[in-house]
Amino acid sequence: MPGTAPTTLSILTGALRKLGVLGAADSAPGGEDTEFALIEYNSLLGQFNVRSRKCYFERFLSFTFSVARTSYTIGHTDNTPTPNFALTTAQGDRPVRIDRAQIVLTDQTPNAFINIPVYNWPEYTNLALPGQTGEWPIAIYYVPETPNGIIYPYYASPSQTSYQIRLWWWNQLLTVAIADVSTALSLPAGLERALTLRLAEALWLSFPKRTDIEELKRQTRIAMSDFESLNDPPKEISSTDGIQSAPGDGAFDYRSRSWI
Repeated sequence: MPGTAPTTLSILTGALRKLGVLGAADSAPGGEDTEFALIEYNSLLGQFNVRSRKCYFERFLSFTFSVARTSYTIGHTDNTPTPNFALTTAQGDRPVRIDRAQIVLTDQTPNAFINIPVYNWPEYTNLALPGQTGEWPIAIYYVPETPNGIIYPYYASPSQTSYQIRLWWWNQLLTVAIADVSTALSLPAGLERALTLRLAEALWLSFPKRTDIEELKRQTRIAMSDFESLNDPPKEISSTDGIQSAPGDGAFDYRSRSWI
């Protein structure tokens, strides 16, 4: 039977126990310690969100244009102002960057998907007419403003408003309000421990020194390394001689650098 799902409060409590601030008999920190630790926790999530190895999967979602605009905002549905492309709590926060994009032709059966580039700043500024309009975008440019990011389509103001745009980005952990610290979190294997130890390390300077900081750092390194291994890139094979055309149906042996 699975154990109880972690909460933000259980992570804060675990971190303060690692520091010796709380004992085994203490069920939870006091109000002031909870608020202080939560500030550090939310700051830590922001640090995690800017590193792809700490964002444990690539999220993708499709959004309907609905209205022809020169730009579209994306962010959490509770943000002010409300974004054009709204994300639920389960979907996290606005992307720190967009890795890939497609246009979904919803008037096709089945739907057709067209890959479009995500321009960087120099590419977008080189457009002679960035405000040129069209049926649907052939590229986008993204600015990760807060609280909502801004997507600039090119062509702008797409007239095919029933079409969708599908976006890929690193999953973004959502910061937590004090009223929600007891809400259950859905975390992958390893992340709860990594967050708890990393938070304890971050809080070490602010509390009485009752913990071996070097041992804490050692355990944090192991936990972070294990968690980040989820995003280890695939191994690449390189050859100083290059790979020539296969003779017949042969296979290339990268160890001997020859066809077999």
